[in-house]
Formats: sequence, C-alpha cells, structure tokens
Amino acid sequence: ELTKRSPSEWVIGVLFGEEGSFLIKPRDFDKIRKALPQEKPPIWYQVDVNLLTYFVFGTLWEISGEERESLIEYTRSAEEALKALNEKRAEAAFLIRPTEVGRIWELADVGEKMPQKTTYFYPKLASGLFFYHHGN
Repeated sequence: ELTKRSPSEWVIGVLFGEEGSFLIKPRDFDKIRKALPQEKPPIWYQVDVNLLTYFVFGTLWEISGEERESLIEYTRSAEEALKALNEKRAEAAFLIRPTEVGRIWELADVGEKMPQKTTYFYPKLASGLFFYHHGN
C-alpha cells in the first residue's frame, strides 16, 4: 500500500503482528508541524523518516534519542521486520518508503542531516582501506 501512495503524501505503515497492519496518515498536517521543530526548512517536513522519528517516536511516544538507540532496531528489509514480529522479538514494525537520494542531497544542501541509523547505501566501502594509513 505504501508504494501506491503519492511521494508528496505523508504515510507510514505500521504492523502490530496479530493485531493487524495499518497506514498512518495525518488528518491535519498543520497540527503535526506545530509539534515538530519549527526551525527546520520546508524540505525537512517532506521526509517520512523525520516525521516518524521526531513526531511518532519523539512527540507522541516521548522516546528520547538515547532511548531510541536501545529500544528501536532498524532494518532495510520488510521481511526482516515481519520475521521479528512473528518471532515475538518486536512488538511493532514501522514501514516507510525509502528516501530518494536526491531528497538526501536537498537536505544536505540546507545543512540538515538524516536521523541516525536511517541511511543505508550499498555497496559499503571497506572503511579500513580508505580511512587508515597503510604505510609509505
């Protein structure tokens, strides 16, 4: 269902195991914006992961950044999220559409970063090869 939605529409999938799955879509986006950081550029509010991280986790559930580190696991695979639910290793799974690389560039151009743990690029560089001195 997420992929059928317009990229301009803010929508998040949430799965609660046996309780079912739902699409979260705000009725009044202006009210949500008032609960989010006000100093952000307009592009920031168009990134689903920002709204999930700062509105759902931060404002609604009041989960701080430190708590997110210990309470929330991230995966790029919907199958892994479903498996965690089925095996009772998770109580809920939130599914968001991937942020387009162009949108990440737009955020970077205005000095914004993606929330921690939310970017995944492949193939990964071998960090030891590029970041450590290898002699001469």
